[in-house]
Amino acid sequence: MLSDSLIALIRTGVPAIVGTVIAFLIDKGINISDDQVTALSAALIPLCISLYYALATYLERNVNPNFGWLLGQAKAPTYEVDGGESYPQDPEEYAGE
Repeated sequence: MLSDSLIALIRTGVPAIVGTVIAFLIDKGINISDDQVTALSAALIPLCISLYYALATYLERNVNPNFGWLLGQAKAPTYEVDGGESYPQDPEEYAGE
């Protein structure tokens, strides 16, 4: 079983890689000057990463938890607070406590 820290790293790294690849492919399909390519890449990479992550987490939380695999791991990490209590990532799961 993977530790929560490793799960969190995987679920951060996978969207970064996928978003970068998507931005790279978009860059290759546009014919503009080299200076403009640099500026476009600087804008597209974080945008694609953010959009991919947002879509994957939306699908995971609202459609089916199995969509978590789009982030590299279907299981979201849990986080401990002072006192050793463990809480899930989704605040709705422990609302009202």
